[in-house]
Amino acid sequence: MPTGVTSLVVNAFGAQGGGALYGKGGRIQSTIAVTAGETLTLRVGGQGGTPAGGFAGGGAGGTNAGGGGGYSAILRGSTALVIAGGGGGAGSGSVGGGAGGGTTADDGTTNGPNGGGGGGTQAGGGSGGNSLDLLVGLPGASLAGGAGGSGATADGGGGGGGLFGGGGGGGAENPFFPGGGGGGGGSSFSSGTGTTHTKGTRDGNGVITVTS
Repeated sequence: MPTGVTSLVVNAFGAQGGGALYGKGGRIQSTIAVTAGETLTLRVGGQGGTPAGGFAGGGAGGTNAGGGGGYSAILRGSTALVIAGGGGGAGSGSVGGGAGGGTTADDGTTNGPNGGGGGGTQAGGGSGGNSLDLLVGLPGASLAGGAGGSGATADGGGGGGGLFGGGGGGGAENPFFPGGGGGGGGSSFSSGTGTTHTKGTRDGNGVITVTS
């Protein structure tokens, strides 16, 4: 940080998930305290693919499902000062992923018995989506979205990255429910002041802008 700079105004967006009905990345606006001479790291989330998760915590989708979007963050060493959550990946069959962002991100969409992954919160990752065929999505974790379940007829979307990642959607072998559950979105966080959270606003890769 240059001499005389004591705070930064941050406007950060997480990345979208992958697939046709992806969850959009979240936005966070906040002012953080900084110290002249220190070095901060900016990590910008990548959008989810099919089935790959995006850079910075996006969980992988099942074989034909979207991966979760990555979070965008400003870090002091390994400590996050600001995080904007990524969106969940779409389940196969165009089942919607959950919006990223907010203190609690949105759940992925459920398709019959193929459950959507839960959204990340301030305290823990989103739950993995259920599956009658035991092809459940994995729960989200610190910074990372859970992977989607994968089956012969349905694949779950991956969870978005965030303070805590979204859970992956459930997959299936059942031909009567061919769409997998959508991945949950990742949650946002700030250690700063004047914070505003907005869920589900970003298409494409994440973005971070800062002004002093």
